[in-house]
Amino acid sequence: MTLDQLPIGQDARIVAVDWNALVSEEARRLRALGLEEGAKVALAHRGVFGGRDPIAIAIGRMTVAVRRAHAAAMTVIPIDKSAARATASEVETPRADSGDAQNGEPSSQNTQPSGRNAA
Repeated sequence: MTLDQLPIGQDARIVAVDWNALVSEEARRLRALGLEEGAKVALAHRGVFGGRDPIAIAIGRMTVAVRRAHAAAMTVIPIDKSAARATASEVETPRADSGDAQNGEPSSQNTQPSGRNAA
């Protein structure tokens, strides 16, 4: 599926870009905006005129407008939003004061006074 075929609001990851289908200056601009392989994007809006140009793409915290022909040069795979949320919620962030949870031991942080206050 190409980026221009993506349903509005659907998250996707760019897996390939046909850079040869683009003029070199256009390709440079798209790369500068972060629209390259590996980028997470979403189709935000399609134009209302005949060719449905331009297409608004959400990437990171910005929204950029691109021509439909540029979006057609980008192959994407849809990302299942519910699976992405489940994966993110399963990841636990270790706490600095949690110690060795596997062995039930306190952390190995030095509790001795430092330098000038030590006797």
